[in-house]
Amino acid sequence: MIFHRNLYNEDIRKISKILDEIEESPIKYFKAQETGKSIEELLKHKPLCQNIKNVKDFLLFKKIFENAQGNDQLARFNDANSKLEELKALFMKENKNIGIIFNNNKYKDTFKNVKEDISKKSNLKSKEFINQMIENFNIKDKAIIEKIKMIINSKKYENIVRSIEYFYKFLNKKLKFPEIIILSDMDLTTLEVVLKQLKNEGIFDYD
Repeated sequence: MIFHRNLYNEDIRKISKILDEIEESPIKYFKAQETGKSIEELLKHKPLCQNIKNVKDFLLFKKIFENAQGNDQLARFNDANSKLEELKALFMKENKNIGIIFNNNKYKDTFKNVKEDISKKSNLKSKEFINQMIENFNIKDKAIIEKIKMIINSKKYENIVRSIEYFYKFLNKKLKFPEIIILSDMDLTTLEVVLKQLKNEGIFDYD
């Protein structure tokens, strides 16, 4: 229903009907030959359902799917899956220089949307997403994980820093800020330098 409602509308209706019968009908009806055949026929979707289960809660996949190419939901889903696999390959290839991945023209806007979305969510949701990244892309290097956290949370950090800046201006107090505080648009090297500067100035500790 999440990704293939139009394509498998009739099969989804049948599944819903069977589930209603299981809930409401006596057990003897489940042994009927017709019900058994219906269930067996619908099990052909099991591999697709497993594939959907693997990505349905992954925010990055959802953002890729929003802009996926294709004439129908199945084509768009397959296109999004293909792009996710490409990203996995990139993370394996550039595992020591992940800034390249996040600034890749093909995925830059997708990650920008992710950062925007994460900035509006709780820290718990941020951690959940980063754990999904670690699991889906098989990332084990702790230093790389820290860099990913920094990049993914950069819009959230940016909003916090802007709030601090506004607060000090409201109090008519001067506070030394780095000249550039659009953290979410920075490349990884610049982001690390500016966040370190903010921390050293006692303005904001991103840890």
